[in-house]
Amino acid sequence: MGKIFAGIRFLVYFLIWLFVWYFVLDLFLGFTLPVLQGRGRTSVVPDLTGMPVEKAKAIAEEKGLRAVVDTAVPSVNAPAGVVIGQEPTAGTEVKRGRTVYLTVSLGAKSKIVPDIVGMALEEAITSLKDIGFSVKVEPLYSCDKEPGYVERMHPPPGSSLPIGSTITLYYSEEFPDTLWSKVCSGVEDAE
Repeated sequence: MGKIFAGIRFLVYFLIWLFVWYFVLDLFLGFTLPVLQGRGRTSVVPDLTGMPVEKAKAIAEEKGLRAVVDTAVPSVNAPAGVVIGQEPTAGTEVKRGRTVYLTVSLGAKSKIVPDIVGMALEEAITSLKDIGFSVKVEPLYSCDKEPGYVERMHPPPGSSLPIGSTITLYYSEEFPDTLWSKVCSGVEDAE
């Protein structure tokens, strides 16, 4: 009988030992080992846009991330040295130590407005857009000018403007038929 109790006691101790080691090993493998391997240490990427580069780098470093300038582009909307984009985006959860790539503004680069007065409207629009300007068009009604040509522009030719600025082109246009007879008939009679 003593051998049976000794066998049962050994089995109970063995099962307790196995149970304890299972949880210790599970705890070690499930929690401690990932921490030791660097897994489980994550950070949420902060929004770095709109900040000067040095401040953005400092904030990224506080979060355990590394920020580097990847691209620099001209921008009418942001002064030089300000972050205008980032990858990964703000709010993304990443491993600590990850690199955040920054797009930085070079500021507004300026161009001289070319003289396009007298040019066909479509050609003038294409010309200005190719340089990097935005274009707005306004008609100038006339009885005696051929329609579809640039008559004047604002700002004037020779002005230095930031890329992306809007140039207004005033182009010749015929009066609508209903007004033409009223306005332009007097001009023809005077000739």
